[in-house]
Amino acid sequence: MVRYIMIIAINVLLICSNAHATLWDRGGGLIYDDDLDITWLQDANYAMTSGYDSDGKMTWSKAMDWADQLEFGGFYDWRLPFTYGDIGDQHGYYATGSEMGHLYYAHLRCSDGPFINLERYYYWYSDLHMHAGTGDIAWTLRFSDGHQGAYMGSHYAWAVHDGDIANVPILGAVWLLGTGLFGLAGLRRKLKS
Repeated sequence: MVRYIMIIAINVLLICSNAHATLWDRGGGLIYDDDLDITWLQDANYAMTSGYDSDGKMTWSKAMDWADQLEFGGFYDWRLPFTYGDIGDQHGYYATGSEMGHLYYAHLRCSDGPFINLERYYYWYSDLHMHAGTGDIAWTLRFSDGHQGAYMGSHYAWAVHDGDIANVPILGAVWLLGTGLFGLAGLRRKLKS
């Protein structure tokens, strides 16, 4: 029995130490991406859910204002995702250096992952492509197939925040692990006697 408990404890430790996920559900509607060191709103259409916009589709300027004014979970400084210049001047696919491109191609091609209300339509990047005579043309990504391009009109907005704003306390996790191991050692001694 003691050997069985120790084997389980060792396997749990090995699995936990080797596991490396890139999207972490922090609770409270926050998903942390440790590849990009940004926190996404879990609700991909929070502009609609919160009542800011009736369907969540807005012009680029309105989407930028929404993200700039957003307060969620006690945090400000939200923004629309960056392209990091990965898209260039062409429409297309597989631009994984951008924040939404990375999210789509690394995690969401076949599912919505841990997110809710993800629309399979275009979402705005924060990057403006050019000012047109009738409006702004800005970069977008379509979540039905990963297509990225520069468009105008009304599209969805998804807010991100730099860093892990709902950081899990490491000290508490270490204390919990230590307490569990101490308990297993005590159980082993008790079963030996």
